[in-house]
Amino acid sequence: MANDRDDDIGIGAVLAGIAGLAGLVGTGVAAYKAVKKHSNRPSGRPMLQISSKMVSPNDYSNLLDFRKIRICAEHAAYCRVIPALAAGFCKTGFIDIRTNKKRIKEYSDHISDILREDDIQTEYAKDFIIQSINEAYENSDFSIFSVNDFISSRFPENAETFVRLALGLTQHMNGAAFYSLAQAMNLIGLSQDDIESLAIEAGHSPSHIEFVKPYFESNYPMLDFRRTPVDDSYSTGTKMHLAYARLAPALATLAAKLANSDLRQQYNVPSYFEETNEIRNYPTFIFMKDAETTIASAYSENQETLYRTLKSEIGKFSKKQIKHIVSLSMKMTLTLNPDSFRLLYSFCNFLSPEEFSNLAYESGYELTPAFFASQSFSDTESKTTPNFSNGNRNDPNWKPTEYYLGQFCLSTDATWDEVVAAHRRMVMFFHPDNFNDNDKKRADAEEMSKLINVAFDELKKRRI
Repeated sequence: MANDRDDDIGIGAVLAGIAGLAGLVGTGVAAYKAVKKHSNRPSGRPMLQISSKMVSPNDYSNLLDFRKIRICAEHAAYCRVIPALAAGFCKTGFIDIRTNKKRIKEYSDHISDILREDDIQTEYAKDFIIQSINEAYENSDFSIFSVNDFISSRFPENAETFVRLALGLTQHMNGAAFYSLAQAMNLIGLSQDDIESLAIEAGHSPSHIEFVKPYFESNYPMLDFRRTPVDDSYSTGTKMHLAYARLAPALATLAAKLANSDLRQQYNVPSYFEETNEIRNYPTFIFMKDAETTIASAYSENQETLYRTLKSEIGKFSKKQIKHIVSLSMKMTLTLNPDSFRLLYSFCNFLSPEEFSNLAYESGYELTPAFFASQSFSDTESKTTPNFSNGNRNDPNWKPTEYYLGQFCLSTDATWDEVVAAHRRMVMFFHPDNFNDNDKKRADAEEMSKLINVAFDELKKRRI
């Protein structure tokens, strides 16, 4: 009997052990599922949770000010920080994720489920997400670098989670966007390799992941305007960047050099970008760095070569765009002389002298008719481009064709019809009777009338 009892106790112990083991396994499986389920959420408990009031985006004056948290830190992370992060690096590559409503909805549904499980307010969650994205695109001062403070102070261990979820909001990516993201996340411990792995996890093709550095941190030649900082499929952004961050600064440098002004020391870049509505909704740090590097490159470039290149590239834009590029070039400078204005006018000689004077006035310069009478470009070794150096003349009375074309603010590739049209415009503009109210201006106009008639006669002889 005792043996039977001992056997029963042994069997019971075994069964109890099996039951305990099963319970342990069950607990482990549940824990694994919980970890798996919550792998896309920041660690740590919510803070400052408000349950008595439903907070909406309208209760915030600025959703991008992450210091202000009215619900809880997790809500701010999911509904404000991550959407703004995604918008921030995408707009650097001229990608508008607002058009991808499907991705935004999927993200909003996923986040609402997470918040609901933690008993965090889910009302207005989608509104927070959409409005945070909109504000990131509309606020020119917003940079994804401003997200770093929130991540490093509230969720220092979760940069990977933030990037994973932000990449989930994107569909199309390019090198400029990936590079911008990697630069920001590098400050909190994520490398380019980390970003690449997370991008592949998020469904981006390995062949599409390319970290194209902006020109200011690369070996790309700034004055090779065939090279673009963003993918050609984003043609609007590419052309805008080319015009405002590279062509206009290069032209401004060339004009400033003619006035013996060093644009590297006194350029007006911040004001230049501030007044450019077309780029207001895009991040300015790459634009400004590229502009600065373009200016530095232009100072070391042969002037004749640069002039020839700019004539070719700027000529590919519409008249309205060319006018804007020339205007922006003047806005960047602080000192110009008549030769500078003659150069600038050669790029937009479809304008009358009066129209060009108005354009200069809008850019901060006041021109008088006398500026057209200033010395033109000096000697040239080429019939196709001005010589910006002080060459020696064998005959002091001889003037190159470029000199006479300069009297009409025409480029070296001008046709005879353009000369005739420019002569007609300038004769009308500088007619002395137009300046009867000012003796000095009338005298300048008479002198200019003589010069342009001499230039016209000389070009007629040469019949360019």
